[in-house]
Amino acid sequence: MEPVPMIEARKVLKIALTTEPNHPDALHYLIHAYDVAQSNISKEAIDYVSTYQQLVNTLSYPQHLLSHICMRTGSLLLAKSSDERSIQVSLTLCLIKMMGRIVSNISSTELELVSAQFNTTDQVSLFLDCDADNRAYATKWLSYSRLQTGDWFGILSLINDLYIAYNQSLPPSTHHLLVEY
Repeated sequence: MEPVPMIEARKVLKIALTTEPNHPDALHYLIHAYDVAQSNISKEAIDYVSTYQQLVNTLSYPQHLLSHICMRTGSLLLAKSSDERSIQVSLTLCLIKMMGRIVSNISSTELELVSAQFNTTDQVSLFLDCDADNRAYATKWLSYSRLQTGDWFGILSLINDLYIAYNQSLPPSTHHLLVEY
């Protein structure tokens, strides 16, 4: 049996979306309200996720949010893709912030390739701190979907990123990685 507050939350948020169909916060919380154990209910959020991702396509967390629904519905490859995209968006945004110029979208989720663009340990530490919590959260979910899909090299890549982040940053920069792993 589904909790009544979740059902009520969906009703209220859908009403809000009738007057403001592209309201990012209403979409965000509606997606979370569909993140329940019953896959037949969770799959109803897919259209909302698509709208939400398009509205806020330059933010890392919204790109990850699809994986909540995909995990519930058994779409592990789509969940994996969603979290990879979230990490790529995060790395791209942080590179733009650190370098002070537009950079093309990062096609990798590997920290080693991205952090090689910096010259000092301080730059690397600042880069690792940028959007660290969202990136760590997406990384945790990505590690699960990679394990479930047998992507062993992808798992090794994430372990390598953990090692790099731990060894190339100042101690406060790694707290989020240790919590997630």
